[in-house]
Amino acid sequence: MAEETAGSAKRWGASQMNESAKKGDVVLVTGKGTDPYIMGPQGSKLPWDDASVAREELKKLKTSMR
Repeated sequence: MAEETAGSAKRWGASQMNESAKKGDVVLVTGKGTDPYIMGPQGSKLPWDDASVAREELKKLKTSMR
């Protein structure tokens, strides 16, 4: 589905952002705001929250650095 592809691309972007940031950098996530879904064809919806995904990816990065 198109919305799943969009979700995968957004998650990939968040992981790249976290991997590229260096100590002292500020990372700004500009996203969908409060809209809780990625809208797909024929009214389909994929639950999505930019802030949660950014936190998840940051947690993965911190875990991999140990």
